[in-house]
Amino acid sequence: MKLQLNNFNNKHLGETIYIVGCAPHVNDLTSKQVESLRNKTVICVNHSFLKIEHPTYITTGHVDLMAYALEYTHKKILIFAHKSENTKSIEQIWNNQRVIPMWDLNPSVPLPRFIDEKNNINGSTSSTLSATHLAYIMGASKIIYVGFEETSQLHFYNTDKNIEAQMLSNIEKLLVSKKYWNPNNYTNSWQGIRSKIDVHSAFDVVLNRCQNAPDRQANLNRTIEDLKNSPFERAGCEQNTSNFSNYVSDLNKNGVETFTVALEGITIEAGCKQIDLHKI
Repeated sequence: MKLQLNNFNNKHLGETIYIVGCAPHVNDLTSKQVESLRNKTVICVNHSFLKIEHPTYITTGHVDLMAYALEYTHKKILIFAHKSENTKSIEQIWNNQRVIPMWDLNPSVPLPRFIDEKNNINGSTSSTLSATHLAYIMGASKIIYVGFEETSQLHFYNTDKNIEAQMLSNIEKLLVSKKYWNPNNYTNSWQGIRSKIDVHSAFDVVLNRCQNAPDRQANLNRTIEDLKNSPFERAGCEQNTSNFSNYVSDLNKNGVETFTVALEGITIEAGCKQIDLHKI
């Protein structure tokens, strides 16, 4: 029987759960630290599974990353994916036994401690928020955030040419295979993609092949300095920092400690306790 989100209530009761994002300091992890995370409960958010090769779980709201993770990560790793009216038609993803659908709700507190049969998650606007709620329902006593700053558009994979080259090669293979191809959903227009989400269309954005896409989407063609000097943007998510602060406050009030290895940015501003990267 296919697992549902509510099957994970208290799955990791009392454990420390690591949530790994895509900030540049992820590249500061040593090979020994990456290896040590194999023995911990780790939720990789978005592209971070490209660095942490054997996480416990992956979570993302991006259909291209759902498809990529299904094809290029270990078959035992479960993927918690945001499901919405715009993405529910992608049957190749939702029918896969590895994918755990999370129906999006807007960010709000208090966070529900247990999930019912509706399988809703609080945090539709940000995978950071939904991953935090996920760790909470799993029963985390401590949450350690690695790779969360949101101070610029620079990510760890922008400076790792090996990861970038492998990612582009794998994307091209997926596009050629047409495994996730749906001619009824596909569009190469940015305006159309915003309302009609499709795996191949999303990859067009990644590869800068999408017509009329705003400049901030073309990260692969921008210099590291340009990305570093460009402020972090999340369309429609101006309240992201405020929402995350509310989540951390709610967790702390309910006995869940929160830590961060970042030196600045969203997790520091939210009040997470700072810890040394090299002590995780």
